[in-house]
Amino acid sequence: MRLGLQLLCGLLLIFAPAAGRAEI
Repeated sequence: MRLGLQLLCGLLLIFAPAAGRAEI
């Protein structure tokens, strides 16, 4: 479960700025 959370956090850090720019 820890691994899943780590992956999720990583994806969030990568996609958060992109989503903010696209204003999805």
